[in-house]
Amino acid sequence: MLFTTLIFAATAIASPIAQRQATPQLAPWTITDLFSYKPSGLPSTYKTRRIALRLTDPNVIQLMRASRFGYAVFPAITSDCDIEWEFPDGQPPYGEEIVCTPTGDATQYGNFSVALVEGTGELETVLDFGLKFTETREVSVLGNYFKRVFEGTVSFKAGENYEGSCGSAGVCAGQLRQDVAVPQTLIESVGSCEEYGGC
Repeated sequence: MLFTTLIFAATAIASPIAQRQATPQLAPWTITDLFSYKPSGLPSTYKTRRIALRLTDPNVIQLMRASRFGYAVFPAITSDCDIEWEFPDGQPPYGEEIVCTPTGDATQYGNFSVALVEGTGELETVLDFGLKFTETREVSVLGNYFKRVFEGTVSFKAGENYEGSCGSAGVCAGQLRQDVAVPQTLIESVGSCEEYGGC
């Protein structure tokens, strides 16, 4: 089933990837939605701090010629990531890898994970933080194994590249001003289309 889906993804692409190598020039990932929240200290149904976002990898990564009709590829994917910790006594989960949830039918192609990174410490955590993403893609096609692992980091701080503030009751909330590009670095690569019949 996976092979059939990969073939379909490949044949649906109108034009081949221009760069014919294992590590082509890739477009950065894009954060299209980001929201953060801290409840007030007053009695409330909200018991957690939260940072939630949507991240997209727009790239189609060519793997190998799978048939005379086209190539097997890692298609573009989008995932929703959610970081939560208890309020008021919980500690931010710095460095803890949290698996994101793929949207649509992208689950069979790999996924993102996210880890919270400490900010400058000048503002409330949900308004001053960093995010480290890891994207892992792997599949076997006709007995050939392919894997790509990428990493990327980005920081947010209210008043700089992030909209956010705290109210008099202690509630803090933030959101993106606009989409944010996240440059990624390839840290692991197994299998190249040049090894299996060319790109």
